[in-house]
Amino acid sequence: MDDSHPSLRLRKRRSGPKKNAPTFRRAFAENGKTVTEILHQISFFIMALSGLLIALRLWRGPSAFDRTLAIEALSLLIVGLLLLQAYRPVGRLYTDAALGLAIFSFIGTSLLAYFLGKGEFPHE
Repeated sequence: MDDSHPSLRLRKRRSGPKKNAPTFRRAFAENGKTVTEILHQISFFIMALSGLLIALRLWRGPSAFDRTLAIEALSLLIVGLLLLQAYRPVGRLYTDAALGLAIFSFIGTSLLAYFLGKGEFPHE
């Protein structure tokens, strides 16, 4: 048999999407934003909204324990925001600041809990 017969030739298969087919990456690239930038903005919005709710708990908290918990949550939120900014190429120093804030926040919250448990901190 001859190799030139059409049934014996291997067909070339194309891998990947067609040249003009819309892809997920190309759809965002046309708008000027990448998927990472959009997710960064969404997570920043969610963290800002949770910051407002934590500030409300800090302001209205019926007891000193609630306010202590709100302070700890707010400091963890700030650490999260710093780490979110550290993901960007220009934000390498934010990682060190987030680590330092997390350590001091833990120490401060531990001391507040110690004094609240001992009864030396004024209750409301």
